Amino acid sequence: MARPLVAAAAWSRPQAAWMLAVTAPGRAQVQARAYAFDAAAAEAGGNAEIDEVDFDPALANMVKLIGTVGGKKDLKVFERSKLLPFAIGIKPNAKQRPEEIEWINVEAWGPLAERADEQLNKGDRVAIEGRLKVDKWEDRMTGQKRTAFKITANSIAKVRSKFGAGGGGGFDQAGEEEAPWDRAAAQEDEWAGSAQRAAPRAGDGAGAGLHTVEELWMDYFEHPDQWWDNRVSKRSPNAPDFKRKEGGRDAPALWLSGRNTPGWVDGELKRLDSAKDLMG
Repeated sequence: MARPLVAAAAWSRPQAAWMLAVTAPGRAQVQARAYAFDAAAAEAGGNAEIDEVDFDPALANMVKLIGTVGGKKDLKVFERSKLLPFAIGIKPNAKQRPEEIEWINVEAWGPLAERADEQLNKGDRVAIEGRLKVDKWEDRMTGQKRTAFKITANSIAKVRSKFGAGGGGGFDQAGEEEAPWDRAAAQEDEWAGSAQRAAPRAGDGAGAGLHTVEELWMDYFEHPDQWWDNRVSKRSPNAPDFKRKEGGRDAPALWLSGRNTPGWVDGELKRLDSAKDLMG
């Protein structure tokens, strides 16, 4: 029997925020409930004051969404980690047209990525809890500054039931000749390519999010022949260790000592170097 993603999401209509039942409840879960807004209690209280809670860094920038899975990307497998990028479509208003669907980019890491790859299919309604992150870069073709939002998932759950015309973040597929996420695929593909238009100093994290750095490292390990390896030949310790061959001075670059360099890079690099040595 396949291991469940996390748990089934529970929805309480009087509450403005749905809560996920996690397998290991702790302080973060208790604190998360303190952050939840109970609409029914607020109405009963009339002019009730807004509650005050303690700051919890574990909950900073945490978001919870319900949406429908669009097309999944390929599962990226590394020696120490796995990554599954995908997108969920949000349609709060059932009267909205398919082209008005908002796509939210999601990435799952490690065992969660593996389970999501095995158990999620396009069209599944899911509840996502994770941390909101922002990527910023300058488009080399237009020179315009671009921004993309994404969620790094901490937990994923399948939603049991539909909530009718009231929304709930998903889609009612009945009577649809063409799935709305297929019509909006161009938006999703645009996000997928945005990581390759990262700032040149992405390896050091200047002006670029973690997503950009990891995508660049993945690109290097998948296509090492398209990158210059400057580890031995660089004249300055501040020079990049790797730089893409295409793009000239503005080509993406990576630093092993960059503050956003993922922890799995060192082991994956040793494996790649060993393979090159064996090939001569």
